[in-house]
Amino acid sequence: MSAIAWNLVLLAGAASAGAGAAAAAGAGETLGGASGPDLRRVASSSLILLLLALAIGILSLGHPSMALTILSNPGSGLFWELFAFGASILLSAAYVAALSKGAAESTCRTAGTLSGSFALLLMLFIGLTSYMPWSPVWGTWTLAVPFVLFAVQGAVFVRIGTVDAGPRTRKFASIAPAVTLASIAIYLSVLAGSSDETAAAALSEGISGSFAAGFWGLVVIAGIAVPALLPFLRNISPKIAGLAGLLLSALGCGAFQWFLGALGTVEAVPVY
Repeated sequence: MSAIAWNLVLLAGAASAGAGAAAAAGAGETLGGASGPDLRRVASSSLILLLLALAIGILSLGHPSMALTILSNPGSGLFWELFAFGASILLSAAYVAALSKGAAESTCRTAGTLSGSFALLLMLFIGLTSYMPWSPVWGTWTLAVPFVLFAVQGAVFVRIGTVDAGPRTRKFASIAPAVTLASIAIYLSVLAGSSDETAAAALSEGISGSFAAGFWGLVVIAGIAVPALLPFLRNISPKIAGLAGLLLSALGCGAFQWFLGALGTVEAVPVY
């Protein structure tokens, strides 16, 4: 893949971790159970990760001034991604400031909920930047759903690390990866149902050809299967399981971004 494509992989991974942390903090405000210090640590980590992802994204443009060009074209997918980045970072910063200053509980709850919601919206726009209606591989919006679900999956594991991880929470943490896997299966089924030869060739390369090792090893096993097992490992602490689940979910999201890019390089073999 090109250097810019690898930047996009790193962006997706960092943004997924940041969005997962933001969503977990928002859930902590709404559902309760997390302590103030835990919420501050998670919210601060989310802000740092989102800033890192934004920096990677701007660097991938080649020149910072390109961001202004993108903002002048509200009809593009990159505009909405950049807009979501800005909104997510501003809301995350406001939430961290509210927690640090000991703001009213209702203020923190509102800021945390908005921060988490916009962070997940950001993941949707990051996924949709790969959507191209004319492409036989990227021509379905279902490719964007796994980006959101990897972040949600990460958020569930952060909850394990910041809240008493009882049986119910652990069970939910094992279900979230299955939902992520189902969303990827839906995307692949769209390719399988396409009559386009390029889509068929890309699917073959993706699951049993040149890209199969990366797909099965990084996306499915490391990003989904291993996190699904973490809640049942009793010999590791909830905090370690939560951190591992968040990072592995981010790895899975970045690997899925790589997978989409790799599929786009496949061309149908002409038949004579």
